[in-house]
Amino acid sequence: MKIKYLLLIIFFFFVFSDFYGLIYHTDDFSKGPLYGKDMFLPYMIYLTFPGVRAKTERQFQLQYHTSFYFINDFYIPYGKLTYDNTKSYYKSVRAYDYESLNFEFGISFSPLKNLQVGMHTRVVGYYSGFLDAIVQNFHDLFGFPNAGRDEFSQNDTYIDIKNSSGVRLKLKNYAFSFGDIDTWIKYTFYQKKWIALAVINGYKIPTGSVKYISGSGYPDIGIGLLMDLMPIRFISIYLQTNFILPFDAVIPQAPSKPYPMFQGMLNLSVNPVRYLSILVQLNFKTPVLKTQYDLDESFNGIHELYYPQTDILVGLIFEIMNIKFQFYFEQNPIYTAGADIVFNFLLAHKINIKKD
Repeated sequence: MKIKYLLLIIFFFFVFSDFYGLIYHTDDFSKGPLYGKDMFLPYMIYLTFPGVRAKTERQFQLQYHTSFYFINDFYIPYGKLTYDNTKSYYKSVRAYDYESLNFEFGISFSPLKNLQVGMHTRVVGYYSGFLDAIVQNFHDLFGFPNAGRDEFSQNDTYIDIKNSSGVRLKLKNYAFSFGDIDTWIKYTFYQKKWIALAVINGYKIPTGSVKYISGSGYPDIGIGLLMDLMPIRFISIYLQTNFILPFDAVIPQAPSKPYPMFQGMLNLSVNPVRYLSILVQLNFKTPVLKTQYDLDESFNGIHELYYPQTDILVGLIFEIMNIKFQFYFEQNPIYTAGADIVFNFLLAHKINIKKD
């Protein structure tokens, strides 16, 4: 009798697991990774590879998207801190204090089954903002430090990131301008049921404005390797390793000398049902600018130009009837090399030009 019950349990387990995708199916449920541009000022003006998967897309499939980024950012450079004993906080000057709303448009196409090309560009806007009071009151309510926000008037637009790389990052008023055009081409050279490998090449067309901090004024080129791991259709893992070379780093006459940089991405996607993916993503980038601030060895603070970027993105992707909606929230809990608050909203549509 016990053997019968055991066999029934095993039978229903395999039926259940097959139905819910605990074993691999060819109809992949995953919709990751998260597609987005790095909006932290020292990186935003350079080429950033978006989150694309190594797996092939349908041949002759066209996809276009519109995307909104909302950014609220504030930072005091630690190299300029002076301590006020009477008020028990650091008094200083700001490096940046602003909000930004950026509108992006992008398109991609698969002329071959294993080849995909894409581009995206944006309008970048800086303004004084409306969330300063909300953010400060939230910090006060829960006893979080304000990092010096309360020393300055609210709803300002101020950017002055001093660096020894000669890169101009200064703005003290409202500004709206067109950004750079980032192009990319992806070739999938290996694909099996549970793994896919691809190479990606990118080129930045410098259509952005140096004056209004929407571009560096020089082209960039990049190359990277993508890997998808899809052991079960409930779980997917995405990896990217990219190398970016800003042209002004190697042009002798260029006044700016940013560092070539490494960009890495690790994404975990949980896909409970066909139309929904829940994603957690780690973005890693090596420093691109050399700091101008000298820190005392005894000071335990961290400066955004000294350390790599280690941002965490948490988001959702819904996809129904070739319509995709993406939302993510980005935060930098380890170092300060990232924008304070970033929200992204993306709407995409797929069109199959050639019918089966």
